Amino acid sequence: MNNDGILAGLRKIAQDPAEPYQTRFFVKHAIERLEQYIEAEQEFLSRTKLVDRFVFLNPRNPEATIDDDSGTIIFASIDAGREWLTRNGFSDEEANNAPYLRSVGVCKKCGAPLFTSLLPDYKYQCFSCDEDFYAIEQGG
Repeated sequence: MNNDGILAGLRKIAQDPAEPYQTRFFVKHAIERLEQYIEAEQEFLSRTKLVDRFVFLNPRNPEATIDDDSGTIIFASIDAGREWLTRNGFSDEEANNAPYLRSVGVCKKCGAPLFTSLLPDYKYQCFSCDEDFYAIEQGG
């Protein structure tokens, strides 16, 4: 459910005279806070330029990402990722056919590129935080 659906449901509760006063009062304040959060999120996203970033999966082990000593390498372009692969012992064919992930947004926890999770129970993955997130945790 998206934010509009949540707000619509909360507004319905807040206006229902059959609901106890305390419930309506609490829900009205929850609506105000959610609207403030949505406004802040939209303002943040309008200032954040989403640039495509790429993470390559290891051509010899597609369950693993391409890493170095500092963790998963996030490439600025597909070509940069392929060049890195060929410079580091992968054949041209492996580099050209290597699977990769394209960033889908910005992590709300740290601001780094956010990717679709490799784990089936999660929607997003941040390699900088080294965490997987449910959709609700990243607003999607």
